[in-house]
Amino acid sequence: MKAESSIADPPARPLPADGELVLTRTFAAPPARVFAAWTEPEQFARWFGPHDCTVLVRTMDVRPGGTLHFCHRFAGEDVWVAGVYREVDAPRRIVFTTHFSDPSGGRVERPGYPSGDMGVTVTFTAREGGTEMVMRQAGLEVDRGEVAGWAETFDRLGEHLATR
Repeated sequence: MKAESSIADPPARPLPADGELVLTRTFAAPPARVFAAWTEPEQFARWFGPHDCTVLVRTMDVRPGGTLHFCHRFAGEDVWVAGVYREVDAPRRIVFTTHFSDPSGGRVERPGYPSGDMGVTVTFTAREGGTEMVMRQAGLEVDRGEVAGWAETFDRLGEHLATR
């Protein structure tokens, strides 16, 4: 029996009226290490995405105007994502856009998901004993598993940072 991926057609849940998802985590690592995990392809590929996926980074040009292109590989399904970095202020802040793409980076539509760009802003603030990270994702209409997916992703980030 083939396991079905929750990304194929997850149930929709309401988001705040502005369509912005905001999640905060604190990690026992300095801002520079957490920032590097977001901006170095070999690190990003180790932790980014929920527990049931792997990531293939095709392009990660971390500078304003640089591109991002990667694949979330789930059992039986590849989900390609592309985007553009808008702001990079090491080690304090990263702002980038994302949209669903094909393996070549061309924009594609995923039924039930936003057709335009989604904006992601991640800030890193030094706190006693570590870093407070705040991730904001704008452009969502409803939660189709993003809250759970980001939570698992940040669990993986914490595990990754603990081993470095």
